[in-house]
Amino acid sequence: MSHPRRPADREFPLRLNRGQALGLLGVALALTLGFLLLALGNERGLVFMGLLELGPQAATRFYAALAVGLGVAVLPGACAVATKGLWLDQRVAFVEEGLLLPAGFWSGDEIVVAYQDIRELTIARFGEERVLTICLAERRFRIGRSWLPTEQAFDEIAERLSRNTSQDRTAV
Repeated sequence: MSHPRRPADREFPLRLNRGQALGLLGVALALTLGFLLLALGNERGLVFMGLLELGPQAATRFYAALAVGLGVAVLPGACAVATKGLWLDQRVAFVEEGLLLPAGFWSGDEIVVAYQDIRELTIARFGEERVLTICLAERRFRIGRSWLPTEQAFDEIAERLSRNTSQDRTAV
């Protein structure tokens, strides 16, 4: 069931680009298959950082366990995130009443967050990634830089939110 999109003053798509999605899948798949091939063809032991020494059988089991772990936990997660990023139509948008955000990680529905309901805005850096956290009384929303089309889109969202929430607090 599709919902009509609400008109907005300014909006930004919230999704991975194809290169990011394929890169995420490629890395997860390469690691999983790499450890699987290593386990299947292993005839040698393993010395790990001089701390752990495994014989050939134990090393084979170790590689197989890594392949299974990656195949069961990481690969499906990477597939889910890439699928969500490519096909779920989400956005961050500014409307008169506040900010439109996805209702949930897997939702195409949107909710309106009034500027006066925003208690705190923070930006955290994780390597090259920046994440804007919008704190409300009952929940938090996070917007990663990599989910927006450009660095400038991230900066504009952060600046507009900061400006609108600080104006709202001074008016009270």
